[in-house]
Parts: sequence; C-alpha cells; structure tokens
Amino acid sequence: MEIPLPEGIRQAARSQYRQRGIFYTLARSVLEPKYPFLWAHNQMWLARAKVNNARLYHFVGDSHTTPFEFQKSMVVHHIGRATAHNLVKDNSSSDSKKLFWKVLSGIDRKRDIVVVVFGEIDCRIHIYYQFKKNLEKIPIEELMERTIGNYLSVLKQAREKGYMLAVLGMPPASAQENSYKYPFYGDARTRSHISRKFNAMLAKACRENGFPFIDVYSASEDGNGFIRKEFARDEVHLNEMIVPVVRVQLEKIGQTGKGRGGSP
Repeated sequence: MEIPLPEGIRQAARSQYRQRGIFYTLARSVLEPKYPFLWAHNQMWLARAKVNNARLYHFVGDSHTTPFEFQKSMVVHHIGRATAHNLVKDNSSSDSKKLFWKVLSGIDRKRDIVVVVFGEIDCRIHIYYQFKKNLEKIPIEELMERTIGNYLSVLKQAREKGYMLAVLGMPPASAQENSYKYPFYGDARTRSHISRKFNAMLAKACRENGFPFIDVYSASEDGNGFIRKEFARDEVHLNEMIVPVVRVQLEKIGQTGKGRGGSP
C-alpha cells in the first residue's frame, strides 16, 4: 500500500527507486522481506562467476521471473509490470526500456545468457483491451504481431551489442478474473486463445529471427489452455516446478551458442 504523499514527492521517490541504486535496495527490503536474501543470493552467484568464470543465467522481466529466484546459477532482475509491447518505448509508464538497458549494462555479455521474460501481461490484459478499445477494428492477431514486432526490435538491438539472448515463452492462460477492473477483459476462453496463439506466434518469430525460444507452455498446460495445478504458484504465475524444464533447454542453448550477438 502506498503512503499518501504529495505527487511531487511520490514522483521523485519513484524515480529514485527505478534507478535501482541504494534507495531501490532499501525500499524493496522494507516492502519484501525476502528481498535481502534474494539480493545476497544474486551477489553470491555473481561473485562466484567472477572467480570461476562459470556461466550465469539472467532472467530479466516482469513477475514471471519469480520461479527462478534462489536457483543455482540463476540471477533474477525484476523490472516491474513491463509489457512486451512497450519495451521499445522511451517513456512508458513503467520505464521498462530504461530499466532493461540498465540491467543489461551489468551483465557479462561474453559469458552469460540473458533470458527475457515479457508478454504475459500483454496476453492477459492489453491485447484484448486494445482490441475492444479500437472497436474491434484491429484484429487480435494483428495486435499480437505488433507486440511481437516491438519486442523483437529491442532484442535485436541487444543482440547487436553482443548479448546472448533467449526468450522465455508464455505460460498457459491465467485463471485470474478482472482483478484490476479493466473496462475490457477477455473471458476465460478468449484469454486461453490469446495466450496459446501469442505463444505460437512468438515461437515462430524467434525461430525466424535466430532467437532461442524456451517452451514452458507444453509442460505446464492442463489441456484446456490454463496452468496445471501442480505448476501453479497462484492464478497467474508458474511455480518452481518449471525450473528443471527451463534449465534443460538453457543448457542446450549454451552448448550451441545460438542467440549470440556480435561485438559491441
């Protein structure tokens, strides 16, 4: 819950928080009891990698990075409620573009793999919202194509700078109802269709553009397009059961070197 503050002070505090410096560390430590331990975990693996030059997997994205917290050789960088569609924008409400590049600047591009984790929020909320907001004049598939195009344009920039990238696919659809009271929110069948179709389109686009795609949908889908109970942390997120599925695919990516960019 946000403390009531004058808007100027709130904006200044939010700006300091998003710069991911000491204010960010202190604020998250107060708001999330687990954060100091997660920070220590990340620092331990970063220090260890400097000593033995062992590869790390950096998960960068929204809250769907959560299953990979406190996992061997995995470092999580949660940059808020960012969308795949707006990652390309200079002034999105979440500042996701600035945060994305700030996080990448601290990653060893010669050794490590960056796993990008965006798009579930687009599937659950924004694609259908834009479809209805535009009076259904823009087909849902076209809105998906635009979102994927924006997403891949940023990833291509990162690859050009020498980062080795992999794209985490979409989880199955969320069972969550319209908790945020959006004026337009797809029913269960619509959300399931959007998540499945977007996942397939993203996988195809990744293949065509040379980005390794990590499939989590196949292992965690219940047959109706939703998250299987044993894989569900809650109505929206996968739990740690997905980690071995992802690790196997990451190790194969590391062996092939697919997704490697050029020199910075």
